[in-house]
Amino acid sequence: MLKTDGLPELSQLDVFKSPCFVFDLHSREKKDLITRYRGTVCRKLPAGFEIVSWQKSMYRFGGLYREVPIAVRAELDESARIVSITIDEESCGSQGKSCDFACLERSLRDKLINRPFTQFSQIYKDAGTTDCLHVFEILSGASAFFAVLWDSGRNDGAEQEMVKISPDSEGLTAENVHEVLGKKAVTQISLRHNAAPTFGKKGLPESIDAHLSVSVNGRSVSESDIKADDFPGCYSRLNRAYTRAYHAEKKFFAAGGKQRFSNLPSLVGLTVLALSREGMSGTFSRAAKLENILIFLQTGEGREGCIGFRKGLNMNQQYMLKAAAGAALGCAALALGIALKRRVRL
Repeated sequence: MLKTDGLPELSQLDVFKSPCFVFDLHSREKKDLITRYRGTVCRKLPAGFEIVSWQKSMYRFGGLYREVPIAVRAELDESARIVSITIDEESCGSQGKSCDFACLERSLRDKLINRPFTQFSQIYKDAGTTDCLHVFEILSGASAFFAVLWDSGRNDGAEQEMVKISPDSEGLTAENVHEVLGKKAVTQISLRHNAAPTFGKKGLPESIDAHLSVSVNGRSVSESDIKADDFPGCYSRLNRAYTRAYHAEKKFFAAGGKQRFSNLPSLVGLTVLALSREGMSGTFSRAAKLENILIFLQTGEGREGCIGFRKGLNMNQQYMLKAAAGAALGCAALALGIALKRRVRL
C-alpha cells in the first residue's frame, strides 16, 4: 500500500509496468469526506508513445466508504494516432461491479482507434458518448495533456492532482493540489454557512446561503456571499466561483484553453455531493441517496445510464443470472433426491 496523504513521487513508481499505485493509494485522514486523485504520465517509445492516465475518487459518508479507481492505458504511433486502448482490469466504477468495463473498452476502441490523440476536442466528444463520466474525464484530460506536450516538442511528461474536501460544523473546506511538469498550483476553498442549507427528496441542496472564498497560490480569485433557492441556482453560483479558479490555474501553468486536465471543473459536483451529506441520515438510506446523487451527477435528469449498462445485460448481471440459475438447479436436484429417498423408504 502506498502510504501518502499527498501526491506521490511518480519518478519512484513504475507507472508503465503497473498502475497499481492508483488502486493502493488510500486517504488515511478520516476527516476528508471526499478525496479525488488523478493524473497522466506520457513517455516516448521506439515507435510511438505510451500513456497511462487515471482517476480515483474516495468517499466517506459515516459508515459508508466507497472507492472508484479507474486506470486507462493508450499506445500511439509516431504520428500520435491511437493504436490500442485498454482499461485496467482492477478498475471499479461508481456502480461497483455492475460497471461493465469490457463493454466500455470495446466501445472506446470502435470510436478511437486510428484517431489522432492530439485532437483532444474530438476525443473529448467521442469519449463522452459512452456516458461514463469517469472514463470521459480521464481520456479527455490525457488527450489535452498530451496535446500540450506535443505542441511544445516534448516526448515525456507527467501531471497529477489531488483534491480533498472536509466538512465541519460551519460548512466545508477544500484543497486542490495540482502538479504539471514540475510546477505546482494550490487552490484553497472555504464555504461558511450563513444559514443551514435545505435539501430535496433526492438529497440535492435546494437552498444555500453561505460565504465562499476561493484562492489560487494564496491569491484570492473569488470572495462573495452566495444565495440560491433552488438546485440550479446553487450549482451555477458554485460553478461561477470555481471557473475563476480554473482560469487562474490555467494562467499559472500557461496552458491556455488546452488545459482540460484539472479537477477544478469537477469540484462543483464534488461540493454538491459534500453538501448533500448534511441532509443524509442512517447507513443504508445514506448509501441509497449517495448512489442516486452519483447517478444524477454522472448522467443528468432523466437520461439513460452509462453504455456499460445499456448494451444488454452487463457482465455482473450475467454472472448473477447464472448464479441464480445454478442455485435453482441445485435446489431442484436436492428436492428430487429427497423425494426419491422417501419413495424408496416407502
